[in-house]
This record gives sequence, structure tokens and C-alpha cells, in this order.
Amino acid sequence: MRKIFFALVSALALSSSGALAESTYNVDAFELRTGQDLYTVCALNPNHADYNVARAYCLGFVEGAGQFHDALVTGPDFDAFVCVPDNVTLAVVVTAFAQYAVANPQYMKEPAIDSLVRAAAAKWPCKK
Repeated sequence: MRKIFFALVSALALSSSGALAESTYNVDAFELRTGQDLYTVCALNPNHADYNVARAYCLGFVEGAGQFHDALVTGPDFDAFVCVPDNVTLAVVVTAFAQYAVANPQYMKEPAIDSLVRAAAAKWPCKK
């Protein structure tokens, strides 16, 4: 599961919408309240002076989200939200999130964790 979320972050960084994210980016404003906040930080243009800081922050958030998901689903009270096949690369997951964010801006107002999980679950829903 962790590699899924790392892939998501990588895709955001490679997103073609990086210029839009850069226009609203402020390194002092790492408050990831919404999916748009997460997208803005994660999609920062690699040429931006603060790219490495933003990428590290993004990866940390996404890693934490993946670990939280994994911890929840190991217990008896929660079913998995996302079921990514083992052979899916990180780049594929990141691309999926970036595409989801651009195609579904109405969900980017949700809490960052919700937007992140919603995007991954839309691409790799668990079979019931």
C-alpha cells in the first residue's frame, strides 16, 4: 500500500498542471487541509526553488495516509478502501491521482486525506 501512495505523489509532481499549482504555492503554507492543498504542494514544478521541500512534505503526508489505511484495515472494524494490485508501479498510481484531481475538482475541496483515498479507490476499488 505504501508504494501506491508514493506513486501518487510522483505523478502529481509530473502532472502537466504543475504551473497552476506553482502560481498559488507558498513554502510557508504547508497546511494540507484540502485535496487541492495536497495537489498544489505535490504538483509543484520540479524547477521551482522549493520543489525538494514540497516533494518531501508531500511524500510524508502520502506515506502517513498509506500507513493509516494499512493500520485500519488490519483490524476487524474496517474494510480496505483501496485494493491496488501488487504489480502496479508508483508512477501509475501518481498519474491516476493527478488525472482524478484534474477530472474531479469538486472533490478537491474535501479534506486532503479524503481526496487522496477517493482518487485511489476510484482507480482500484476493492471487490466485494
